[in-house]
Amino acid sequence: MKKTMRTLLSAALALSLLSGACGALAFGMGETRYTLKEELSNDLTYINEISEAGGKRVETFALEYKPAGGMYPITGSGDTIYGGLTINQAVTNAEKQGYNIVAAVNTDFYSQLNGVPLGLVIENGEYKSSPEEENALCIDEEGRVSIVRRPEVKLKLQNAVVGKLSTTELTHLNKYRTDTGLYLYTSAYSTVSTRAVTEGWAVRFRIASGTLGVNSTVALVVDEILEHTTSVPIGDGYIVLTAAYASGYEEELTKYAVGDMVLLTSSCTDQTVSKAKWASGGGDILVENGALTDSSRWDKAIAGSNPRTAVGVKADGTVVWLVVEGRRSAYSVGADLTMLAEQMASLGCTTAMNLDGGGASAMAVRKPGNETCTVVNAPSDGTPRPTGAFALLVCRTATENKPERLFLKNDGVMVLSGASVTLDPAATDRAMRPIALQSSISATVTNGSVKSGVYTAGAVEGPDTVSLVSGDARGTAMVYTVTAPDTVVVKDAETNREISTLSLKRGESVRLDVSLRHLGRDVTFRKDQITFSADEAIGTITTDGVFTAGKKSNLSGSITIKAGGTEWKLPVTIPAELEDIEGHWSETYVQELFERGIVTGVTPTEFKPNDEIRRADFVLMLYRAAGKPAVDKASTFSDVPADAYYSQAVAWAQSAGIAAGTDLGTFEPAKPLLREQGFTFLYRYLKAMGKVNDETKEADLSGFKDASQISAYALTPVKVLVELGTVSGDGGLLTPLATMTRGQMAKVLCMSL
Repeated sequence: MKKTMRTLLSAALALSLLSGACGALAFGMGETRYTLKEELSNDLTYINEISEAGGKRVETFALEYKPAGGMYPITGSGDTIYGGLTINQAVTNAEKQGYNIVAAVNTDFYSQLNGVPLGLVIENGEYKSSPEEENALCIDEEGRVSIVRRPEVKLKLQNAVVGKLSTTELTHLNKYRTDTGLYLYTSAYSTVSTRAVTEGWAVRFRIASGTLGVNSTVALVVDEILEHTTSVPIGDGYIVLTAAYASGYEEELTKYAVGDMVLLTSSCTDQTVSKAKWASGGGDILVENGALTDSSRWDKAIAGSNPRTAVGVKADGTVVWLVVEGRRSAYSVGADLTMLAEQMASLGCTTAMNLDGGGASAMAVRKPGNETCTVVNAPSDGTPRPTGAFALLVCRTATENKPERLFLKNDGVMVLSGASVTLDPAATDRAMRPIALQSSISATVTNGSVKSGVYTAGAVEGPDTVSLVSGDARGTAMVYTVTAPDTVVVKDAETNREISTLSLKRGESVRLDVSLRHLGRDVTFRKDQITFSADEAIGTITTDGVFTAGKKSNLSGSITIKAGGTEWKLPVTIPAELEDIEGHWSETYVQELFERGIVTGVTPTEFKPNDEIRRADFVLMLYRAAGKPAVDKASTFSDVPADAYYSQAVAWAQSAGIAAGTDLGTFEPAKPLLREQGFTFLYRYLKAMGKVNDETKEADLSGFKDASQISAYALTPVKVLVELGTVSGDGGLLTPLATMTRGQMAKVLCMSL
């Protein structure tokens, strides 16, 4: 990732129930709560740790490598410098070249535009890309690792033709060409071309002899002179010198003619870089001579909490690669540069360097039992990001058909005290390749017990060492006993949806599926180790987690879940329901309006469907059905107070022509609503909503015995509503002068929506 494009992120993490034994204090990342250490070989150890500082969880992944054994590190940037690879692609690419890759980690920063590493690249002795004033990680022939501050490699082109003796000095090798500077390209850069996008000059040389290193001489012959060109094909056996027109380097490129003999020399005065067989660039040197360097000189653009990658070297030559997981607020928040530096120093590194972080941070390890490496951290992008460079750990020991080291595939598994887990053994040979066990395996433990390959956790919180033996093969592993999980995860067993609160209607049931986590890891447990209880007022729950809400609504309480020493409460709400409409003829209509927020109860649980509805309340229901339109001014009715709960509804109804009031300028809001008044209000509402108009067909009311009782103002509204089927009467009667009940109101309103 290009440094100037870093995104700073600092996120808070709250662990829900902190419990259990604490580990040693890790100076940089806080208090260590969990450590899994796997000795993959005599000289390579994988370490996974979970730490906590100030309520924030941080997870780290480390590789500890001892030189001069069966392992050695190399660097890789893909087949070419340009383009970038994911860490999985880098491993696959190296394996195709015959390397037995056991682990990998990202290294150098890179351009997000093209994947080109920003710093030095040396691969198998070949100088592939210039350091550009970046710090560097160097690896010698014996696998010893050094961190070098801003190495310099000089490049010089000398025209050897008599009469044309000239020298061109340059520093940019296989970097993306800008409009400043002279650039040299080899086929290590790209199989396509120099990939320039602006016009310029170019000299294409054929390699006559020699290979480019950091101290080398390569004989060249000028093959082609190009002008007004952008990208130029390179090709195996060729080198291209180029500059943009805007660079002002025209004179340098006009020194050459086709056929000229030219010497390309490279030189480096730094002995560590000169002896490097492999090298990669890096960021700030955070630790030097065992002390933190001046933080004011670190890159401030990336100083905040982020995922991190770093490399450090101890006094005895042991190398530590560290990846810090971050940008996952509910899991791991990352580290700032100071935390990273302190952590590397606390691990015993006398020198340490920051590497590319953020979404680029990735570590892959070939865990025992696997045929290839898998990414052990969770990159913040969700998947490994294509980046510019990697360090890869290679096993150079020859394979043999014999188990050498024993492991558990489920090494580090967390188990609730008293629960059991089946141990899953694996074996590797000397080359760290998976191999079948040739004899039975025995396991002994310290705190728990093992019988027939099944481990049962004891009563002591913390790690339990498992010693493994099978023939001549040996190994150790770890099972972590949990007495009080810090997190209880509850899901709806039917939908698999995670539940943090529960809301059910009266009589509804849900089956709860419970899982346990501790320090962000799943915990193995027996189902009978989970107990449930519920507040009596809200409902009942079975021993296997089926909760049934009670018969009353408008209640809240909780379900209590116990697991080991942890007690967790799930908040439960039984929302208010209109209990008195159950079985009533208007139930369907009332329930629909209630769910849509158009009607409410007289109390939170009572609708009173047989009670008379008041004029103001019916207008309020119409106002809600209309979506509560904005009201510009108050009504003119003298008996409608401005602060009445129905004042806006009445004002809207008056402005929309729905409510005309009495001849005395009153609305009579508290009076019971007559049926014909309700029909009239509803008809006018439908007109205001554009659902009926003056052309709407009217019904013949001769079939109703009391049609003559309908007031003149209500005659058309009744005819239209009868025609629409909204009003049907009862026993041949419309009873227009009777009061309307709340249930009747719900029916006619619901049928009109």
